[in-house]
Amino acid sequence: MISGANLVIDGITKAIEDGILSAPIGEAYIGECRFLRALTYHNLLIHFARPFAEQGNNRYGLPYLDYPMNTQENIDKAGEHPRDNLDVCYTKLVEDLDYAESKLGNTHAVNRITRATKGAAIALKARVLLHKGDWAGVKREAAKLVGDGFTSPIGGYALTADPITPFHSFASNSESIFSVENGTMRNATVNGSLNQLYTMSNGGRALVAVSPIAYNNSYWIEADKRRDMLEQNAAGLYFTTKYNNAVAEMNSYAPIIRYAEVLLTYAEAIIRDGGSVEDALPYLNVVRNRSLYPTADAYTASSFADTKAFMNALLNERRIEFLAEGRRWEDIHRLLLDPDYSTGGVPAKAHRITITDVLIPDGVPVYVIGGAVPADALTTIPAIPYSDRRCVFPIPESTTTRNPTLHGQQNEGW
Repeated sequence: MISGANLVIDGITKAIEDGILSAPIGEAYIGECRFLRALTYHNLLIHFARPFAEQGNNRYGLPYLDYPMNTQENIDKAGEHPRDNLDVCYTKLVEDLDYAESKLGNTHAVNRITRATKGAAIALKARVLLHKGDWAGVKREAAKLVGDGFTSPIGGYALTADPITPFHSFASNSESIFSVENGTMRNATVNGSLNQLYTMSNGGRALVAVSPIAYNNSYWIEADKRRDMLEQNAAGLYFTTKYNNAVAEMNSYAPIIRYAEVLLTYAEAIIRDGGSVEDALPYLNVVRNRSLYPTADAYTASSFADTKAFMNALLNERRIEFLAEGRRWEDIHRLLLDPDYSTGGVPAKAHRITITDVLIPDGVPVYVIGGAVPADALTTIPAIPYSDRRCVFPIPESTTTRNPTLHGQQNEGW
């Protein structure tokens, strides 16, 4: 992705210089490429670098390559490019997204969901700044998309009335800001498509079950429409129905950024930056309340003893709202050094084999709304403390072979 983006940027730049493309059109293409480069690098940083707040591990980020591999000079340059530190990486991420925001339109004429737009650049920037802990910056960016009545003045984004709509109407809805497009002729195939992995109906392979840790979350009340987005198989496991269209097509879009994330991110930044529960509550409630059946279950300011209690509810809301969307590890990673909300590392996992072969056959309740997960379900995949090297992936040998400089910049412990 990064290499392709850099090659296209180089080609488009030359096309503008040669008068083949007008500057506005060419710069918009470059904006899309810089958005994709930033999105890719941020995902890589979450897996191959420590959190931004970490002062150890030499503050290693990744080699932020912003030049194309189309000359021997650049290939040689990349072959010895050291790991940029986290400060440099996050500065470059924001620069890429600032450029994208300045060059992209509010909507895209071809596909407003799977082509980068101004709103997508802003939303991703808010996510990046959340990981950086720049609360004022998060508020500044999120505020651009949070309009009166919770409809964005940029792109017209708004929550759908039903929480399932962004998934079952993945190609056309008001909430999806950016998704990765799949189609019947262009998808992740049987071994990788969302429909095959997560779905048990319509021919799905049901490979990835919902963990009882998520299902039993005490913040996830029974009268919540998002529980209707689950189905249980004969073995007693639950699966999401977010990716539940015809499996033969395998064309569900992969959700990357939804408007719900912007609203919850804004609420968190308000609290983190010294704001009150009253200030942040409307942005939490608008996401949560659309999924509640009785309005009596809505939060009020008196629901929280203090801002810490509010933050616990907010972070758990993210776990519920983004179930099966790949957001959980991102939150674990960014909070690893948080004094109040860290998991202390990679939490213990519930193993589906243990659940189905050991617990459910013996009648031990595993999926219990608001209940505890049986300890036996968490023994085969124990927790990994933050001090363990496995909290961060190693730089692969294939990469260190191409760039020997990285041999001496491997993550600690590997």
